[in-house]
This record gives sequence, C-alpha cells and structure tokens, in this order.
Amino acid sequence: MTAPRMRAGHADRQTAVDRLTRHFTEGRLDPTEFDDRVGKAYAATHLDQLPELLADLPEDQPRRPDRPVAPHWAGSPRPRVHRPPPVFAIIVVLALLLSIGAMTNGFFPFPIFWVLLVLFFIATGRRRRHGHCHHAGRH
Repeated sequence: MTAPRMRAGHADRQTAVDRLTRHFTEGRLDPTEFDDRVGKAYAATHLDQLPELLADLPEDQPRRPDRPVAPHWAGSPRPRVHRPPPVFAIIVVLALLLSIGAMTNGFFPFPIFWVLLVLFFIATGRRRRHGHCHHAGRH
C-alpha cells in the first residue's frame, strides 16, 4: 500500500516562493521563469510538487558575515556602553534622603543638592560634547 501524499500548506508554499525570490535576485532565474515557478508554487496542493520547482537551483547556504568579527581579546576595542558613574547614584540617594529628612522635621533648606546635581550633569555633558574620548587610537 502506498503512503498518501502530504498536502502543502501556506507556509510550505511561501517558503518555496521565498527561495525562488532569492534565486531570482541573485540572477539565476529570468523574470518569465520566475513568474512561472511562483505561479506553480502557489498552485501546488501537495508537498512533492514544491521540490521540483527548486531542483535545478543550488541549495541555500547559510549567510556568513561580510567580514569576520574579532573578539575583544584579539585586539579589537570593546564597544563602549555609556553608563552613568556610580557617583551620580550616590548623590541622588543622599539628596533624596536629606530632602525627605528635612521635610519630615518641618525644615527644608535651600536645595543645594539639586543644584549640585544639575552642575554635575552639565559638567559631564560638556566633557562628552567636546570630544574628550578615551578610545584607543582616537584623540
């Protein structure tokens, strides 16, 4: 007894069309042949009809990056991630604690901590904008 033919689904047809499109854009199929094969792929009712549309085309190769990416220990610099300095977190926590403590006792001094915080932001922002970069090879 022979096994029943498996029916093709939308995803199966679309996978075949995607592969045909890739081969068309790489110049392996002319527009007329591409249109003919895409029409047959969308009209396919069984899975065994799809491989014959790709039989004379090379298998898909996994894409390799254009250039190898060297790990950071091989001499390439690590990508810089901007993180606020830990001093910033300490200043914010101290300012909040002092402000809450002063308000609970009914006394709120001039917000010197907030002024210092703003000055800190201005100083670090100006340093970054003026190109003081510590990357290797850049000045």
